[in-house]
Amino acid sequence: MASMVSYLVGVMVAIIVLVAVVLPTVKTVVSDQSLTGAAKTIGDLFPLLLIVGALLLVVSIYRS
Repeated sequence: MASMVSYLVGVMVAIIVLVAVVLPTVKTVVSDQSLTGAAKTIGDLFPLLLIVGALLLVVSIYRS
């Protein structure tokens, strides 16, 4: 039980860092670049992929 609590705390810290630091930084870097076409589409989807990865991390807690 204690390892589950420490795992949950670690995941919460990771999600807070993702939302507070990583996403704004990625959005700023992508918007500051002069991307066009497919590169812009992939750059715009990168924050979404980070969020999906965080959701998969949370779901993996409940599966185990």
